[in-house]
Amino acid sequence: MQRDMGNAPKARAEWPYRRAVRVCGATIGLASNNDSLITDPQYFDSMILQSLLTDFWRLESVPYDDGVDAEFWVHDVPGALLLFREEREGRRLVLEGDFTRAEQACSDNRYSLFGNIGLLFKYFLVVL
Repeated sequence: MQRDMGNAPKARAEWPYRRAVRVCGATIGLASNNDSLITDPQYFDSMILQSLLTDFWRLESVPYDDGVDAEFWVHDVPGALLLFREEREGRRLVLEGDFTRAEQACSDNRYSLFGNIGLLFKYFLVVL
């Protein structure tokens, strides 16, 4: 099992998939090596129980540029332990590990990484 976070890209431009989401005036840039993690409709587009739309009345897709308020980077590594670190005085969370497996194993997607009670939701509350 991998324990070192040294493999995650260090700059926004190095991530193959990027998007930004604005909620109530706060913008978080999402980046990952796994597009499906940061674009899954059940969390960002659908009015279902685990969707962030049950927490916020609107999620707006905006350009991911230097004007984001915070960043949420997910490096999906099959078989790796889940590790987290903060950078830029809490304005960037870098996550590394087997998040695809974690999503699949989650029995209640509200508590998953992007669910309406998950880490991204809580990070939005801090950024707001």
